[in-house]
Amino acid sequence: FIIVDEGERDEQLTRFYQELEENRAARVYHCPPGTGLPARTNRAAQEANCALLVFADPCLELRTCGDWLEELTGQLYREQVGAVGGRLLYPDGHVAQAGYVLGLLGGYAPTCLGLSPEAFNEAGQRLAGAIREVSALSCQLMALKAETFFAAGGFDETLDPEGFDLAFCLKLREKNLRCVYTPFAELIL
Repeated sequence: FIIVDEGERDEQLTRFYQELEENRAARVYHCPPGTGLPARTNRAAQEANCALLVFADPCLELRTCGDWLEELTGQLYREQVGAVGGRLLYPDGHVAQAGYVLGLLGGYAPTCLGLSPEAFNEAGQRLAGAIREVSALSCQLMALKAETFFAAGGFDETLDPEGFDLAFCLKLREKNLRCVYTPFAELIL
C-alpha cells in the first residue's frame, strides 16, 4: 500500500506512518504542502510500481469483511474495461455513489444518490444493485490497470479537485474503454 501524506504534521499520525514503513506494511509518499489532489494521486501511482492501482479515499470504512477488493479488481479483466468503482454508502446506509451519469443539464450527477436500503426494490436494485456500465467514476474508490492509467496520461493536474476523476473517465471512454460500477465492492464514506 502507498499512503499519500498531504503534509499532515499531527504527531500521532507521523508516528503511525513511521511504524507502517518500519514494518513494511505501507510506503508513505510525502507530498509538498499545497500539492493538489490530482498531482498527489499521480505521484502515488508512479511510486506504486505495480500492475493494478486502487485509489481509495482515506476516510472509507469497510461495511463487511467480504471480498470487496477482489470484486473491484476482478472486473478489470473483462473486455474493454478501463476503470471500476464500487458502491459508497453514507453511515446510515443510503447510497452516496454508484457511478456517475454525464450530460444531465450539461453536467454530471451521481446515480442513485440518497437511495435508501429500503428502496432497493426492483428498479433500485437494477441501478444500485447490479454490475453495470456508467459514464464515469469517482477516485474515492476506483481501480484500474496501471498501464491503462499511464496510457491515458493520468489525472489532469490542471483541473479542479472536483471533477478531475470524471475528466479522466472521459479520456478512457475516448479510448473505447468502459467505466464499470460494481455493488459488490461496498464501503462507507
